[in-house]
Amino acid sequence: MRRNISALFVVCVGYGFACGLGEFALPFYLRSRGRSFAEIGLIFSFAAFVLFFLRLYLARLSDLLGRKLFYVGSLVVTAFSYLAFPFVRALAGLAALKVGTNLSFAVRDTAHATALYESRREGYLNLQGKTRGVEMGLRALGTLVAGYLLFDYRVVFGLAFVVLVATAVLFGRWFEEPADLEAARRVGLRELLTRSFPREIKILALSGFIFGVALSASHYYIPPLFFTVKFGLSRPVVGQIQLVHVLSHVPGLFLVGWLVKRRLKAVFFWTMLLEGILIGLVGCFESLGPTLFFWWTHDIVGAGFWAPVQWTLIQRYARQGSRGLDSSVVPAVTALGCIVGPLMAGYLAGLERLPLVGVALSRGWALSLPMVFSGAIIVVASVPLLLLPADEARERGS
Repeated sequence: MRRNISALFVVCVGYGFACGLGEFALPFYLRSRGRSFAEIGLIFSFAAFVLFFLRLYLARLSDLLGRKLFYVGSLVVTAFSYLAFPFVRALAGLAALKVGTNLSFAVRDTAHATALYESRREGYLNLQGKTRGVEMGLRALGTLVAGYLLFDYRVVFGLAFVVLVATAVLFGRWFEEPADLEAARRVGLRELLTRSFPREIKILALSGFIFGVALSASHYYIPPLFFTVKFGLSRPVVGQIQLVHVLSHVPGLFLVGWLVKRRLKAVFFWTMLLEGILIGLVGCFESLGPTLFFWWTHDIVGAGFWAPVQWTLIQRYARQGSRGLDSSVVPAVTALGCIVGPLMAGYLAGLERLPLVGVALSRGWALSLPMVFSGAIIVVASVPLLLLPADEARERGS
């Protein structure tokens, strides 16, 4: 299965670069079309709502038909969605395209983790960290490039299209289905959904839902607008800021397999808790220096470590024969939380006065509120993780 591992690394390169391009350009593009913060929030929330329902169904189909078909298909759909953005103006059309761009994230998020686990279980935490580290590195590069290409949105989205199509072709040629699908065919989706999922999966899903609210409030479309409006920075400079932010994931992702050998529950809890505190502090300063410090450090000690740990725990507790479905539950419920976050961010960013106290807010300080809100909610999201069992024996084999 060495060839599969290489194919998954290739996808992380292409997908990371293309999404760095598209996701950085999209908020600026929507604002250039005259869309308000509330309308942008609606677009992102609609995409999260639709994908919640698609995730579970497509994940179960991947148990039945294999990971490869859905991996390739999702990349192609995302590619054409990016290509179409510059030619669509209607709110409904933009929302539909956002569903398309999110589809590969929704499908491959589960398919990648599951295919990697099925291809090589030994050293999974290390491989998960490194593949995601490569993806984040290329996403950072895409973000930087996009900052200099926003003179023409067709160039940015067109380049994302070309990279994703090439990635899909290469992956389709190199990847071989790693799993035996016969066991999965014995039980249908309805029967599996009516069964009780493992308790550990439910705990991870509860934490994921709360985290999804927070993440989507502070990370979906707010950051480029936050730095542009509050501090008056140019788009290329904001692109450089986002480059460092994305790269901040990479050290933890590459080191997690080396540094984390046991006590996954404790690592998960403390790194998520600390990340929440740091994100909340991002919105608390008027000067750029401390704002950048907390924006650039929250993932160094946060998601860079806990994200691969989370996927390791998900794979550990997923049921054999329904691994794709079980693995999709946590990201699907997280995506359900992502319906709320953009709407909340749009509401907060549009405030002219603080509720209850009536203090007037500048546009820049209003854009700070989603950051503070997000940090507080991430702290809450870490609490359910204390309910996970300590499993020292199994952790030694992770």
